Amino acid sequence: MTVSLLVIAGVDFITGYKISLLPFYAVPVFVLAWFCGRRWGIAAALFSGLIWWCANFTGDPAFHSWIGTAGSRTHRQEVAPSLVLD
Repeated sequence: MTVSLLVIAGVDFITGYKISLLPFYAVPVFVLAWFCGRRWGIAAALFSGLIWWCANFTGDPAFHSWIGTAGSRTHRQEVAPSLVLD
């Protein structure tokens, strides 16, 4: 699953910040949560949020201010864990 998240991050870096690949980041999170449990799902959600942020940091002008970064990151980090925890 880590390899799939890194491949998705590579594609996300190439495509840029204007194309959201959130559904593709969510698939490995859901698979890990389903088969390995809540802890692995939460860990995968946090890891995918981190690599999503790293993949999009250089291109998005909103990332150059902390307010833009917090708003963009918070939205995506709330979606995946909330789906895992429900």
